[in-house]
Amino acid sequence: MVAGRVLSRRAVTCLIFAVPDSSATCESFADDWGLSSVDELKRLNPGITCPDLDTSKTYCVAGTVTDDQPTTTSTQSSSASQTSTTIRTTITTQSSTATRPPTTTSAPPTTTTTRPGNGITTPTPAHPGMVSNCNKFAYVNPGDTCDNLAFFNGPIATEDLILWNTGVGGRECRSLQANTYVCIGVIGGSTPTQTGNGIATPVPTHPGMVSNCNKFTYVNPGDTCDNLAFFNGPIATEDFVLWNTGVGGRECRGLQAHTYVCVGVIGGGTPTQPGNGIATPYPPHPGMVSNCNKFTRVNPGDTCDNIAFFNGPISTENFVLWNAGVGGRECWNLQANTYACVGVIG
Repeated sequence: MVAGRVLSRRAVTCLIFAVPDSSATCESFADDWGLSSVDELKRLNPGITCPDLDTSKTYCVAGTVTDDQPTTTSTQSSSASQTSTTIRTTITTQSSTATRPPTTTSAPPTTTTTRPGNGITTPTPAHPGMVSNCNKFAYVNPGDTCDNLAFFNGPIATEDLILWNTGVGGRECRSLQANTYVCIGVIGGSTPTQTGNGIATPVPTHPGMVSNCNKFTYVNPGDTCDNLAFFNGPIATEDFVLWNTGVGGRECRGLQAHTYVCVGVIGGGTPTQPGNGIATPYPPHPGMVSNCNKFTRVNPGDTCDNIAFFNGPISTENFVLWNAGVGGRECWNLQANTYACVGVIG
């Protein structure tokens, strides 16, 4: 009988890959991801060279390390025991510390990587619909949702996860595929477009957005023009509708979820400058006098009487005089979603 020594081996099942910043070291990268030491980073990435990192590569920052323990064997029989260690990352939010629970499902035994045109090494299999400028990845375990993937990887907004992984099936996340890698970060941190006004506009933008927008918000399923206006300022729903003409007017029947809408514009509004030097909000009511210096928004259901009463009060006669297009004292032609005159110079 001949005794011998079986060499130990190490297998890594990685759950989350990440790309380090250009100035990162092994120590700072491990600290950023909540690893207790550089040794943990090395266990997850056999062959890694420290202290400097190759910032064009992806590194494992959370996963399970399995070691075959060396044992004494004979020519007649041999055995080896395995020790498995799960290394997890801890992400600190504003009010609590959340730790991603270990999973009983492992990643595929063999993981390969591809190098797309952006120079970032992407683990495979990649989730269908991943954007091309991704630089940070996470493994999808059975039972994961878009919400928990977003929360445990940053946290990032679920909306961004969906934007970077269009194949997951939108906000409902109905097509999220387990045992693939999804994108949880992109080069530059977002995918904005640069409009002619010099403001970086997030995509996808809502149809009909004005060109001078400088403040944006994401539309979730179930949102309305009223609550989007209220929770972003608040601003007037009338202004919101004016800055996003594609929403379908005050009825908001054309509002599209999973897009970005405008909730603020350069200069705070889109006034016109008439000959009297007074900035007039747009659109003005037809028939407005040229010496107007005070305006009010006409909402659906308004009458000449209540507009006059709640703006001063002024007399209805004066209101009709300053806004000849309303149809006289009968007020039969008052047009909603315009600005009427409620005060004049002198």
